Amino acid sequence: MSFTDIGRLRAHPIQSTLLRPWEWAFLFVDKKTKYWVQRPRFKGNRPNLSISTSEDQVTLHHLCANCQSIFQSSKLLHGSWQLLIDSTETHLLHGSLNKLRESAKGGCHFCSLLLNYIQITELEIIGKAKCQCWITITTGFGNWSAHYDLFVGFGTPYASTDTTKNPLRLELMDPGPANSKKISFDYKFRDAPSLSSVSTGSLAHFELASYWLRNCKEFHSACCKTTDSSVLPSRLVDVGSLHLPQLELYICKASDHDLQYLTLSHCWGDVKDLPTLKTENLQGMQNSISLDTLPKTFTDAIVITRNLGIKYLWIDCLCIIQDNAEDWAREASFMGTYYENSQCSIAAASAENALQGCFSSRNPLTIARCHIAGPDPQSKGLYIKPAEASTLDEVTPRLNTRGWVLQEEKLSRRTLTLGKTGIKWECKFGKAAENDMYGIGTGRRRKSDRIRNRLFEPVGSNPWSDTQVLSLDFLSVFRDGYRSSSPAEFHWYWFSLVHDYSKRNLTYSSDKLVALSGLANAIKRIVRKEYAAGLWEDNLNYDLLWKAVGQPYPKPKSYRAPSWSWASVDGIICSSEDTGLDGVFQFQDTISDLPIAQLATIESVHAVTSSADTNGTGQVLAGDLTIRGMLKEVRLSEMGHRLDTWERHWDRKVFTDQQPLRYFPDSSDELEDNAFLLPMRQVRNTSDSPGIWQDDFVLKIEGLVLVPGEYGMFMRVGAFMLCSRKFDRKIADWFVGCEEREVVIR
Repeated sequence: MSFTDIGRLRAHPIQSTLLRPWEWAFLFVDKKTKYWVQRPRFKGNRPNLSISTSEDQVTLHHLCANCQSIFQSSKLLHGSWQLLIDSTETHLLHGSLNKLRESAKGGCHFCSLLLNYIQITELEIIGKAKCQCWITITTGFGNWSAHYDLFVGFGTPYASTDTTKNPLRLELMDPGPANSKKISFDYKFRDAPSLSSVSTGSLAHFELASYWLRNCKEFHSACCKTTDSSVLPSRLVDVGSLHLPQLELYICKASDHDLQYLTLSHCWGDVKDLPTLKTENLQGMQNSISLDTLPKTFTDAIVITRNLGIKYLWIDCLCIIQDNAEDWAREASFMGTYYENSQCSIAAASAENALQGCFSSRNPLTIARCHIAGPDPQSKGLYIKPAEASTLDEVTPRLNTRGWVLQEEKLSRRTLTLGKTGIKWECKFGKAAENDMYGIGTGRRRKSDRIRNRLFEPVGSNPWSDTQVLSLDFLSVFRDGYRSSSPAEFHWYWFSLVHDYSKRNLTYSSDKLVALSGLANAIKRIVRKEYAAGLWEDNLNYDLLWKAVGQPYPKPKSYRAPSWSWASVDGIICSSEDTGLDGVFQFQDTISDLPIAQLATIESVHAVTSSADTNGTGQVLAGDLTIRGMLKEVRLSEMGHRLDTWERHWDRKVFTDQQPLRYFPDSSDELEDNAFLLPMRQVRNTSDSPGIWQDDFVLKIEGLVLVPGEYGMFMRVGAFMLCSRKFDRKIADWFVGCEEREVVIR
């Protein structure tokens, strides 16, 4: 943009007066000369806050003298009536790294964020403790909104202008009321008072959690619905109250249908002598439970329950008789319902075992936004965001690596998560956190976007007051998917869960199906269809084509599921569609655009579970599957797959190899060379199909790889995919001459 262009725009005052301040900046940036136009945006200077001396709290937004001087004098941040200003500013922040550390220790919010950023990004600072610390502020754009980036360096001013580093991001934000929405880069939010507390177990945190629970009960009708209030845990821990803190095991009665309780979601860990309920201490725990005998995670959860005004708490190892197999099987089959009916689940997200507790200590100055420009922190201003690794969103909390927790997090209507850096809230209408206590800013998403984000991401621009918000209840997704979508889509929904679940850990591998039975029961209740060993009977043509991916594992030594079930193997499981045309033929839009023909018929399926498992979704004792289809004998050594190559279905070299058939073994076990292919379905390319090949031929055939077993039956050992190549499209001939027969798989 030339000076003539700017003059031409200024000659039309009607045009320019319609522009907001940030729009001036957006229109008048000169990328060649690095000039910028920014009108003054704030009325009055930012007052500095007096610093707190409390050990339990810190003062947010306090700035040292150097930071105060830099940010108040910045024309880029505050704006100017000058015609043009530089789009980049470089400032000397401190005379040395040691001075920066002293300022952070003294309570400067910005210096604390900066020092934490340096530590997280592992910025090269060796030998630079006495070097000057410089910062560079520059303008930028993202998603059609303006922002400012900040870079840091040591030694010379030029050391802070290296834009290849990840910057700290500055944004114009407004701590407004709860009914505001995000507009451009003006973002309404409100920090919770608890954000300044050092401990996540402070009174302010209990008050915030109480607010979230109370507000949800009052305004979220969907979160108040229960599956069946008559289904209660057999036992609960009576935590008493703040005034009468007695502790005992309570035996639930049929008349307790309105009883309110919380549930605890936690990691057991490798704790020796963890207190558990057993037959021998059942009577004694009904009389009294000594608080001193319980691990810290349990005692913290009891404190939370009392502060939320709830009398009862469900903890798995204290409410299920651990040495009674029948009691354990019965309670495990209803565990999902217990979480559904709970008022709220307490998730001890960061504790690796029961001894570490729910609460943690933190430095609020490294996780809270810092107000650096504007009249005061309670009005619109510029805020610098903490580095991503220090935010309230932990990448993968330890709790989320536990298999049992998947159904706990999906079925709970409300969850209070206690992590290393703070507390968060989630219900069927959205999420909130200490740095966004009203839960604003999640952004409305289309249903298809929600599905692609594994179904369970929050939706709704305002989860607390928007009556049009879509429910986060995943059961409704399955219900709608089953009633209105193809079997392939319902299959994808289910295997999204299976894929997530298969990446998690179980202390006892025999719990493979039991730990998912709560989710299976909930979905079964919604769709009213039969479930067998991790698969859905109406969807077997899709579900049976699951594939094991990633690092291979040996077959489990103990039986836990028939070989045709994904639960019979260890490792990561993916949907049949995840290795379909989307991942192989780049020219093809989606597999749903092509006609699919079934090559085999499912005649029957049976899965026998324990007598105590009244729902039939838990541990499987035996199972068989009868299919009518074609069998072709092959040699595993000739199937185009080496057992030491495990990135198998992403390897596209198959289309240039001599052999167009791919083998996906279920485990790393060495097998007999003789095997059989059982084709299950084929995908055709027709003249009407989208893509570059406008003729009719079989594009792909998928099926099971079987080996002979006892009594004329077969065992599944893998899956196969037979793909056409550009100049060889006769894969349908592979099964010419193969007669149909009845095949029983165990």
